[in-house]
Amino acid sequence: MPTQGEILRDLRLERKMTMQELADYLKVSKQTINSWEKDFRKYDVETLFKLADFFNVSADYLVGASEERPFKKELKKLEKILPEFRPLSLRKRSNSPGE
Repeated sequence: MPTQGEILRDLRLERKMTMQELADYLKVSKQTINSWEKDFRKYDVETLFKLADFFNVSADYLVGASEERPFKKELKKLEKILPEFRPLSLRKRSNSPGE
């Protein structure tokens, strides 16, 4: 199972972000991001929730308590069914009054 730091690094790299970009978003130093990713330090609860929101994952996933990324899994489900609904939104409303 990956460490908390490895999870954070992987999420950051998925977004093609530098440590500095993530640091700027969180208003911390690049060295702080580095210490989290190398598991020298742990982030506080407030930061945990900011990161979970930013990366669209659960706090459990971020701390390594769950290997599932529930939000990503739900997004994939929505992407699969979206094409089924798209034609409905593109249809002309021929039954509308006045047409």
